[in-house]
Amino acid sequence: SRLRLGRHFSLQTCVSNKMARVDWTVLESSNKFSSEGWNEELLHRIYQFPHLKRSTSQDSKSCTEICRKLLHFAKRRESELKLPTEVIWFPKYGCVLIKSSGINARSRQTLHLWGLDQWESRVHSHSSGYEPNAHTISSSIAGTLTVPTEKLQEWKKIFDEILTERGSGKGNQRTPSFVAAILRQSELKLFQGDKKTVLCDGSFADVGQHTGFKPRNTDVGLALTCLRKVLELTETEFDMLLGEFHAEMLQESVKELKKSVNPTKINKAMKILSHTASHASYMVERGHDMKEIEEVCSFQRSEISGLVRSHHQRKSQAASLPDFRGKSPTSMGLRMVQIGIPKHETDVKSVIQSIASLRALALKNITRTPRLQGITFFKIKEYIQTEKKSTNNAQKLLLILRSVEQKIFERTEILNKSSISETELDCPISETELECLLEVMEGYQSLVEKFRKHKEFQHFMEVVILSRELLVVWSLYCFAFQFAMQYHRDTIFSDGIQLFGTCLQWQDLRYLVLGDRNSHDTALRIAKFLKRNTVKDEPLFHLTIQEPTFNFAEKTSMKENVDFLKKEQNRAKERLDIYFNEVKEKRIEAKELKKKIRKAKSMVKEAEMKFEEAKEYALRHKYIRHYRRESDRRLKDGEEEYENAQKRLSNLEENLRDTEKAPNIVYQSLPKKPGLAHRIIFFLKIRKPTAILARLSAAAQQMLLPNSKLKSSCEVEELEKDWFEYFNKFGLSWHHQERGQIEIGSRTTPPEYFGPSHIDYISPYSNGVWYPDSMKPEMAWREDSFNPVYVNPFHQYASRKKDTANYFTERFKDMKLRTNLQWVLDNPAEDINPPGYLQRSNRALASQDLIPPFLNKPSYIAFASMRAQPYLQVRQLLESIHNFIAGHNFDLPFTQDPVHTLIRQTLYHIGNLEEDQKGYVFPTWKADLLYGDGLMTLRNELDRLSKELQETPKYRKAVVIFAEIADYASEWDNSDLRAIARIFSDVTTHWAEELKKKINSNQKAANTLRANFCIMCMSRILCHRNGELKAQDVEALCVARAQVNFHLIFEDSASEEETAEIRRLKPRCDDLMAKRIYKILYLITKSEGGKNKILTTVAKSVLEFTPESLEWRERRDACFDAECFDAEKKGHLYTINVLTGEVLYDGYPPTRLPNPMLDHPLYQRSFGGRNFEVARSSDSGKVKFKTTRRIYGRFYEFSMTEEKLTIYELEERELRGAKRELKLALLDATDCKADYWGADLPLRLQKMYSHWFSEDHNTIVLRGIDFCKFDVSYILSRNDSTQKAWDCLCVPKKSNTKHWTALFGLDDTTTTTQLDRLMIVKPETPLDDLTKKMSHFERPEFIHFHVRRLEVKGEEKSPFVMQIVFPRFNLKFEQRLKSEYLISLNHDGYRLARTQQLDDVLHNFHGYLRLETDRTDEFSEDRCTMLLIPRGNIIVSDPNLQTVRTYLSDVPEERQQFLSYKVHHRYKNVCGDTVIARLQLAALHAATSTLLPEARTGMTGEERAIVIVRQCWTNAPLSAEEYEKLQCVARLGKLCPALRLLCCDLERSSFSLRFLHEAGENSIPNEITHVRIEYQ
Repeated sequence: SRLRLGRHFSLQTCVSNKMARVDWTVLESSNKFSSEGWNEELLHRIYQFPHLKRSTSQDSKSCTEICRKLLHFAKRRESELKLPTEVIWFPKYGCVLIKSSGINARSRQTLHLWGLDQWESRVHSHSSGYEPNAHTISSSIAGTLTVPTEKLQEWKKIFDEILTERGSGKGNQRTPSFVAAILRQSELKLFQGDKKTVLCDGSFADVGQHTGFKPRNTDVGLALTCLRKVLELTETEFDMLLGEFHAEMLQESVKELKKSVNPTKINKAMKILSHTASHASYMVERGHDMKEIEEVCSFQRSEISGLVRSHHQRKSQAASLPDFRGKSPTSMGLRMVQIGIPKHETDVKSVIQSIASLRALALKNITRTPRLQGITFFKIKEYIQTEKKSTNNAQKLLLILRSVEQKIFERTEILNKSSISETELDCPISETELECLLEVMEGYQSLVEKFRKHKEFQHFMEVVILSRELLVVWSLYCFAFQFAMQYHRDTIFSDGIQLFGTCLQWQDLRYLVLGDRNSHDTALRIAKFLKRNTVKDEPLFHLTIQEPTFNFAEKTSMKENVDFLKKEQNRAKERLDIYFNEVKEKRIEAKELKKKIRKAKSMVKEAEMKFEEAKEYALRHKYIRHYRRESDRRLKDGEEEYENAQKRLSNLEENLRDTEKAPNIVYQSLPKKPGLAHRIIFFLKIRKPTAILARLSAAAQQMLLPNSKLKSSCEVEELEKDWFEYFNKFGLSWHHQERGQIEIGSRTTPPEYFGPSHIDYISPYSNGVWYPDSMKPEMAWREDSFNPVYVNPFHQYASRKKDTANYFTERFKDMKLRTNLQWVLDNPAEDINPPGYLQRSNRALASQDLIPPFLNKPSYIAFASMRAQPYLQVRQLLESIHNFIAGHNFDLPFTQDPVHTLIRQTLYHIGNLEEDQKGYVFPTWKADLLYGDGLMTLRNELDRLSKELQETPKYRKAVVIFAEIADYASEWDNSDLRAIARIFSDVTTHWAEELKKKINSNQKAANTLRANFCIMCMSRILCHRNGELKAQDVEALCVARAQVNFHLIFEDSASEEETAEIRRLKPRCDDLMAKRIYKILYLITKSEGGKNKILTTVAKSVLEFTPESLEWRERRDACFDAECFDAEKKGHLYTINVLTGEVLYDGYPPTRLPNPMLDHPLYQRSFGGRNFEVARSSDSGKVKFKTTRRIYGRFYEFSMTEEKLTIYELEERELRGAKRELKLALLDATDCKADYWGADLPLRLQKMYSHWFSEDHNTIVLRGIDFCKFDVSYILSRNDSTQKAWDCLCVPKKSNTKHWTALFGLDDTTTTTQLDRLMIVKPETPLDDLTKKMSHFERPEFIHFHVRRLEVKGEEKSPFVMQIVFPRFNLKFEQRLKSEYLISLNHDGYRLARTQQLDDVLHNFHGYLRLETDRTDEFSEDRCTMLLIPRGNIIVSDPNLQTVRTYLSDVPEERQQFLSYKVHHRYKNVCGDTVIARLQLAALHAATSTLLPEARTGMTGEERAIVIVRQCWTNAPLSAEEYEKLQCVARLGKLCPALRLLCCDLERSSFSLRFLHEAGENSIPNEITHVRIEYQ
């Protein structure tokens, strides 16, 4: 029978929230349709092919199409459809509604609902993994309904409505029972009108989608169910029909396989074969004869095997190797290497023309560090302003700061020369200089703030920098006060008595921490000056005690501003006269207004009388018509006149009230009392010196509270009224308040109303003129006019002394030490309440739980007790130094940085100050050291240590701190302590020289040795921190500084610890040089022997070729001195910067190459980030840079023209009895550059080696890329410089350590005939074809061909032997004489098999080499076979064609490994010896597996993989690589779920053994991802 589609409305379940309307699909006999082929999609729904994902189709059209094709097939088997049949598909519910076509179909219709039943769970394997699957094996009736024919349309409508209503809801199960319930409900509603909902039962499986799963495939099951019912076949007949259908589909799949063989078609044929065989087996079990189908299956199985085998045999034959017997390398397609060497330019123009141009070049390359010239504050201001904007370098900042400090400190020496009893005071500064003080202070503080932001700041003692800043500001204050004393001497002094004093307390200098005597003495001079000029309770510009300042202002202004006050008083009198004149005028005007008011009142009465008369007249003539108009007119006129009179009277009265009001208040600009007025006038017309003193007073006091915590405690309320604003509003003139100046204001504001409100009460004693006498003036200050916060640094200062003392105490750098032991450094001042030393007397014993790791118990007690007693600090320090014995236990470890911090805080802290009887101020805490026997004791102890520490470099840090102590103390005892410090310097010099010798002899450790050498040189510099300098000291300082700069710039490859130490010491060396540069320069120019000797010694320490005698000249720039000297000789210029240690040769630093050379790709490729000590020279007009010393026995020469870099290697070597200079030029083999000259070279020779060309010998030497790798790998040579064909000689490893001249035969030790020659393959030749066939194992660009000539006795022409080399795998195969095979040089007795591909195993994988033995196996006539497979990841490049390969890197220098497998001599299985080899083989079997068993093993690939994985069980955990391979096996297994389960078991077993073995680099990760089985 045929299938015809009538009107078809597909019935769909609700995917959205609406249901489609149902209708019938009509099946009837027809001849309109012909046979159509089965496409892959329809067949996949029946057979579930493994290369596609599981079918989840639930489509009515698909059901109809499958029925149509099956009915067409049934027709050919003489199974016809008797009558047309109508059906309704419910594929998403797993059921179909069939209308019977019986005898009574005209009167009534019977509807049968058939549902799919008895589902079997299966696993569907596909290319992406595994999926759970369900297959139905039967169907059963779910419901029946009989409907009269005339009610069928009505039923359809009801059924459609119910299905739409119930199907649109959520939570409905997709089962046939649901449709059966709707069928029953529609029946009740049709016949009984019952609208109740019929519930469904759970007798059928749900075919819908559930969480984590996909819908079940119902198309095929419904189509087969419908087909069987409409054809009315028995179960046996229907099964026989299906068996025939499977057999026909099998035959069709084999026909497709014959067209082309690929794994997808093989799997499809095997899958259909499996279904066919399973169905036939099922029928046989039920007693049916299935011989025909069995024969078809057997025949088609053999056909599939034959097709697959013949396909792979053809591929194997195509991969056969050619016959090499009797053929020369040239005839096989080899040729010599073709190279075109680029010409080197020789006509390079010189860039150096004269010494002037050299100096200009040196100016660009040397660090400019201008010094301060002059001592005036105008010069200091100009110096700061010039360098402030352009200075960001920490070293320059240090120089500027130290220069400014030294000049200011020098000026303080004249502060105390004058006596206050003298009538005329000597002023240390001029008025012009005075005006620069504020700018000097602001510029200096901005530079200090900029330096604090540098990372180098952390290596300094913060309190020392803070103390020096305070000392600078207080010095400027003293200069300003001294000038004010002279400027206002008539006011400040009265009969020789000083009436007003400073606002600063000289005792506050006890907080300072100063590290040299210059600053220490400056602090004492300032303390003495402040003490001499302190007047009790009379401080000037004290913001808390303000009355003395206003008294001073009153007295000063009474002398200076008398005329100004008179003008303001005259103006005030004029305002008063104007006020009373206005009152007088108002009184006259009021008198006139009163007269007018009296007159107006009389006029109001007259108007009122007239108005009354008009009213009486109107009343009398009210009823007389003739007089009505006249009476209205009189009323209107009378009323208007009366109202106008009243308005006039009101206006006059109002004018009188305004006139009688008192005039506006007159605000006088100054108080009435002259004394108060002068206080205001003083600040309004404050003189420049006084304004500067006022500003410096507040700024100097604020230095005692520099942090935000202290500043916030000094904030005060803003003044209500600013006196400048008030006076500028009401005064005669306008006055400007300068930024940052002390402001004057008042807490009282001017009144809005003042005086009598009526002019009659105004009198000379009571009037509206207001004088601001009640606006009491007060001073206020803020750092900046833009800052709204007012600060009084004098506010409650006594209560903040402890905070100030702590702020001027250094903090430990280590945060843990700062938290636990900061109290060790705190100030033990006696006047802090409670006294600090009383709190710390026994704290060291009570806090032993805080002992840090670098201290033991005795050293901790000494460490914590050092500053406990203020007057015993020096004695505690001397005791610790006395107990220090190198190599023994001692109290304090002087090599630790926290101990250094403690010693510096103890030694540098000034402490309490007192004045002796002679008027000298001295620090009482240091009396033992500076004025007692402390210096002698210290000298003896340090002298002992200088001898003990000479041979102990590990105590380098102790030597530095001891030298610092000696230097500091030597400034009070110049004789012996400074000599001891020089001994410590000589000790570090000795250690540095020993390291320098090791640097030249040990190149491997040169970086570490150089870093330690720098540290020693820095230690040598730090041994001259203070004290007297001599010429020998200057020479030592400058030489060490130059060597530090020389070695630091060149090497930066030190360890982290050494780098951290260098970074810690370098800023301190910069600070020392900046502080002592003036003395150094003075001694250089004035010492015996002159500057020539010292500077020449410095230059020779860096440039060994420096001439012995040079004339040095100092270079000056504008008005500043520079620390630069230069000398010229024989056309070369030598330049030195003493401060930075820079030494230039012809304008370039000898310690490095120019940046363009360093950044050039050619330089980066062979020399990397390494820089060389080079000297610049000019030869034949060509600028060259040559290394100053031999590098590994060779000199290197660099030159650059535009963008072309030329590098030569120069070496002296004895050749044939004579010394000759060998010159090699480095060829450019960077990206794209090698293509110009060496494109013919193999890729490995281009990328893995550096190429050195000898023009004299026509030779190219190939060495390692790094310039210091001298082992020769290849040598290229030619006979004539015009030839392009080169012999490429391969140097074996046993000979590559020889010099290339020896290998080339220049010294008669080796001949080139003993070396193999590398040759290039010509295209489209037998060897080119061989390379392509080998490309499955290695990339073609990495396969080399070597040729070697054999020396055979008796033959004139020696034959050649060819080798095929796989350098990345270290494999070689050689074609020997009279042999057609390539013999393996790595595997004895093996050769490359003629047929490289196996045709019966590992199909579609060709990435291996097949080796066979020269002899046959002892058990059989076959030869033993070995497979070499690359060790790497398995990649399936095309899932459909199942092309499998191993990943091969494209990096030339990357080493590749391979795994070897042998074929079992008996079972012929491929076997691996190790676990990693077995897992790699299992992964290959899994990747190449199909449903067709392999001919060699009789198993599919995955079945063979299961066997191999079982062989990988060991009593040890898997390594990381083995674990990765195991995951690869599980990932590649697509067809057999058991393989993944087995991998999971092996993984768990390996993981459970981990605790028995130590974790290594190759162990399994801690957290492993188990193989996930989707159907678990």
